[in-house]
Amino acid sequence: VLLFAACEKEVSILVTPCEKTVSATGGTFMVSLTATEEWSAFSSKSWVTVSPTFGEDADVQVSVAPNTSAMADTAYVSFMLRTLSTTLVVYREGK
Repeated sequence: VLLFAACEKEVSILVTPCEKTVSATGGTFMVSLTATEEWSAFSSKSWVTVSPTFGEDADVQVSVAPNTSAMADTAYVSFMLRTLSTTLVVYREGK
C-alpha cells in the first residue's frame, strides 16, 4: 500500500494600517504589508501610487497626488495574493 500526504502552506496577507486620511496637498506615507507569498498591488484611482507594486513582506510607500478639487475623494489599493486580498482605503480631503 502506497500512501501520499500533502501539506498545503496556509497563505495570508495583511496591510497595516488599513486606512489613511491625507490632506488636499497630498503626500506620502508608509504601510506595512505582511504576506506569506508574493503579492501584487492595484489602485482604484490614478492619484494614488504604491512602490513597490509587488513583493513579499515589505514596507510599501504610498504616494498621493494633490487634490485640486473642493470635493474629497476616496481610493482603494488592493493587495492581492492568489485568491486573497486586503485593502488600504485612502481618503483625500478636498481643497
